[in-house]
Amino acid sequence: MKIANSVFLVTGGASGLGAATARMVVEGGGRVVLADLNEKAGKALAAELGAAARVVRTDVTDEASTQAAVEAAVQGCGGLHGLVCCAGVAPGEKVVGKDGPHGLDRFVRGVMINLVGTFNPIRLAAAAMSKAAPNEEGERGVIVTTASVAAF
Repeated sequence: MKIANSVFLVTGGASGLGAATARMVVEGGGRVVLADLNEKAGKALAAELGAAARVVRTDVTDEASTQAAVEAAVQGCGGLHGLVCCAGVAPGEKVVGKDGPHGLDRFVRGVMINLVGTFNPIRLAAAAMSKAAPNEEGERGVIVTTASVAAF
């Protein structure tokens, strides 16, 4: 998949690996939709990247919110050619610590964002890309998932 003239949706796109990915896409001649809950950071990055970037407040664990980000690419940018999943959290907590067991609510949040929040954009982006006409190389899109060393 060539980056130039392609539109990429980047989850967690307002900071960290997502922001670095967004910069790379724009530097490569592509356009990017930054899907992130952090609107302030997303707006700042979109302003830095210029007309090739837009931000959509997105909760990757929510179907409607994520579908809106996909639609922002498809309708607002002329298509969706790639998804890069960078949204994630790393609750750095031992199973049992000084104050007792790991908080279940923090574990569930991690599972929702890191697992559901990866699968949800994949399924919605794949559905949108499957409806597109193939490019010159016969491709309809690409999906990249990422992980962090924080998992270890």
